[in-house]
Amino acid sequence: MSIIVEYQKYLVLNRGLAESTSMEYGKDLREIQKWMVSQAKIERWSDVTKENIDDYVADMSQQGQKPATISRRVSTLRGFYQFAWVKGLTKENPAKYVSTPKVGETMPKTLKPAEIKAAISDTRIDATTRVMITILAETGIRISELRAIRWWDVNQQERTITIHGKGNKERRVYYGNGTAEIFQHVNVSGNTQLFTIDDRDARYNIYMALRQHTNAEKCSCHVIRHTYATELLNAGADINDIKELMGHASVTTTEKYAKAAGAKVAATYKQYATSYGQ
Repeated sequence: MSIIVEYQKYLVLNRGLAESTSMEYGKDLREIQKWMVSQAKIERWSDVTKENIDDYVADMSQQGQKPATISRRVSTLRGFYQFAWVKGLTKENPAKYVSTPKVGETMPKTLKPAEIKAAISDTRIDATTRVMITILAETGIRISELRAIRWWDVNQQERTITIHGKGNKERRVYYGNGTAEIFQHVNVSGNTQLFTIDDRDARYNIYMALRQHTNAEKCSCHVIRHTYATELLNAGADINDIKELMGHASVTTTEKYAKAAGAKVAATYKQYATSYGQ
């Protein structure tokens, strides 16, 4: 007998759940099992780790699953693994400490890095807009912070920009090959602003540029910022480092990205940021 079927029988006979409810639990478990086999390449329930489940949660978030659905499936896994542990089929419950989004909590919207790069490479889009998208994508700064940058804030040798954020707080962010290439072709210094375009036009132009390369529900400047944070977390960056780069006052703000990202690979900031270079 399949352990899923055995668990379903347990729910009906020992927990007193309705047959229809037991069927729903089984359906969730088979969906999870299918993902583990196809994405994590794991065929035995006993081989599943917390990290695998974190990645599954991240994938569900990125696919647009509702927080209630994600929470339900993780809860199903916790109960299932508790059953398997009592039966002696597993040594631990890998779902026990998996974080789930709160019901009603909105997950950060993101774009695929390839969609952002496509907009940057599209020569039909005006150069200023493509430059703005490049810098936003490689630094994760806000559009208001981008428009406030002056040339003396840029350190081309260290590839850093001093950002004047909310509450006049300063922080340094790093940029990659795409932005470095742009700065190499501009010979300006002093307190001259990088961009003189007004806020409304900047936001609109960036939206229209991204909309040509994505079907995502949202593709604003702030979604680029969400993408930056989520991709860094996926690349293995420490959440406190992301907090500093993003200019968040509290790590609690940054933690929402961790719920939408899975730490799938050990990589560096450079591997992400330089992907927007030509």
